[in-house]
Amino acid sequence: MKNKVYLLYYDFKHTSGNHAGMAYFSRQLANQVPQIVLVKHINQEYRGGRFVAYIYAICIFIYLLFVLKKGDKVVFMEYLSKYFAHQNVIANLLRRVGLKQRLAGLVHLGGKHLLSLYGSKREIKKQLAVLDQVIVFGGSLAEFIREVGYEGEVVQTFHYVDTAFYQPDMRKKQDDNRLHVLFMGSLLRNFAQLEKIIAACSGQGIVFHIGMGKSKRMLLSHSDHVRIYGYLTEMEMLKLMQCCDVNLSVLEDTIGSNVITSTLAAGLIQVVTEVGSIRDYCDERDSFFCRETVDYINALNQLASCSQLREEMRTAAINKGTSFDLMKSIQAFHRLITID
Repeated sequence: MKNKVYLLYYDFKHTSGNHAGMAYFSRQLANQVPQIVLVKHINQEYRGGRFVAYIYAICIFIYLLFVLKKGDKVVFMEYLSKYFAHQNVIANLLRRVGLKQRLAGLVHLGGKHLLSLYGSKREIKKQLAVLDQVIVFGGSLAEFIREVGYEGEVVQTFHYVDTAFYQPDMRKKQDDNRLHVLFMGSLLRNFAQLEKIIAACSGQGIVFHIGMGKSKRMLLSHSDHVRIYGYLTEMEMLKLMQCCDVNLSVLEDTIGSNVITSTLAAGLIQVVTEVGSIRDYCDERDSFFCRETVDYINALNQLASCSQLREEMRTAAINKGTSFDLMKSIQAFHRLITID
């Protein structure tokens, strides 16, 4: 009988039921890999939920004590997410009672974000030390993990996109000749710089579509070239992607991003900050890499003025999106986490 892989995952509200996020990926992975046993964390996105989640994490630890056999493995899909799911608590308890099974953790957050959560490289190293393997979605995070002094195995794979859902609209037609630019997400986005870009592009034939979700942040919504969106269903978001030409990501850091992979698959040209692991997902054929505000403005103006360039880069973006297809990601992840 093959050894089992116990895969612990959390189903975040903002991606629950969607074709994105680690919960969807975990379920799809388990469908393809019979060795995997899914263990779902309790929802904690409500007042007092953090405490309930901690108690539930202790319950998962006790469950693992009873079911783990020699040669089994535990994979934490939200490791170093601080108070979400408390997976580091489970890992530390398993080691404290002397269990020798292999432990692996997928770390999503960039180095700066981890430091803001844990306070020091020393504390991050301490939390990682109980793992045999750390899995990351970007080279910059792999480098950071090694810098903190982690001595175990660090392996890099890529963030997936379900290309069966996130597809371009090949019949796409705009009702005008303006460049339609999408901006999504709030984590580690530079909104101050975004506002400067928006202001500078007024009257340039560029329309910004800003997906704010549940954020209460105020932008230049009074401008006639800015459209602000609140919460959108996944299908509504896909339709919005398919109506746009460009994904604008003004970032402070990035590792692997749903926004980048899904918009590539939908055929959007990337105008992105050159930071973190962005070049693991983009190149000059499908993207403009920017540092200063003027870089973003120049890139958008260049795209707005040249339809041939837009079409060439759109085709390259679609092709790049297929590189991160869900099934390819499942195959890569399978090789990383399963036991012969």
